[in-house]
Amino acid sequence: MNSQELKSIRYALGLSVKGLAFELSEPGHKAVNPRTVRRWETGQQDIQGPVAVAMRLMLREKNREKPR
Repeated sequence: MNSQELKSIRYALGLSVKGLAFELSEPGHKAVNPRTVRRWETGQQDIQGPVAVAMRLMLREKNREKPR
C-alpha cells in the first residue's frame, strides 16, 4: 500500500487522521499516534503490512454496510 492509497481509504472511511489512529489502536497494545498516520500519508514512513491489511478490511466492511 502506498501513501496515496492509505489517504484515499481514510477519506472513504470518513475518518480524520486522529480518528484513523484511534481505529488502528488496539486495547492493551501501543496506540497508533496521529503523527505516525501523517508520516504514512506523506511517505516519510513505510506503511507496515498489518496496517495495509487493516485498512483494506475496514474499507471492505464499510462497503458491505452500504445499501444495494
